[in-house]
Amino acid sequence: MENVRRSDHSFRPRCRLQQSDRIGDRKRHADLHFGDITTTIALTVIQTSKDDEKFVILDVRTPEEFADGHIDGAINIDYYADGFKQKLAALSHNKTYLVYCRSGNRSRTTLSMMKSLGFKAVYNVLAA
Repeated sequence: MENVRRSDHSFRPRCRLQQSDRIGDRKRHADLHFGDITTTIALTVIQTSKDDEKFVILDVRTPEEFADGHIDGAINIDYYADGFKQKLAALSHNKTYLVYCRSGNRSRTTLSMMKSLGFKAVYNVLAA
């Protein structure tokens, strides 16, 4: 996976697609806006996008984990809380989300949920 910067200063990683993925351009284009990124790339994205109002850092850990330390500017929605999916659905679907948790399991599942809810761009930060 490599970084791609567009002229509007937004970020999206470019994923390599296999021959079998040539089913349609829509699928291929949509998949470029969802995926895993390393902590190194995430740090770069956060530094370059921190002032972008269309960029959101989403922490899906528990409130206790969040209180112990979190990325500056992150919002916290507890993955284990009642109504988690409804809280996700209430977020703007047109922003770019960088989702993280402690191990990567909750954030990976959250990415799938957000994709199924119709979000436009969601990236999961892989655990370090």
